Amino acid sequence: MIYIEPNFDLRQIKTQFNISRLIKPRLFKQNLQLLVARVLKQSDSWKTLYFITEEALELDTGKDYPLPQREHELAVARVLKELYKKGIIERKEVELHKRTLKRRFFRRSEWRLKPLVQE
Repeated sequence: MIYIEPNFDLRQIKTQFNISRLIKPRLFKQNLQLLVARVLKQSDSWKTLYFITEEALELDTGKDYPLPQREHELAVARVLKELYKKGIIERKEVELHKRTLKRRFFRRSEWRLKPLVQE
């Protein structure tokens, strides 16, 4: 156990913070929900999480976009989950090989906008 003097004042310790390490840069420049909506509106086909993330990055940054990182996929997955709970998009489970372990909800899912029902 470490001995601390009774007269020691913790305010004497000077700390230096690097602000750039504390603040994370934004992953996307534009609103992510808007980007995901644009990607899903492009076609009515089923799209995987990786494809949606890649297309959203391309819309956001232009032609020279970086490859999607895990952080990008997690951000897009959060938006997809919110849209799915609101009933705006629908999910289809991908048919995997019978010996493949069925893990990762977002990896084995495909997404698209719900078709509008006209009465």
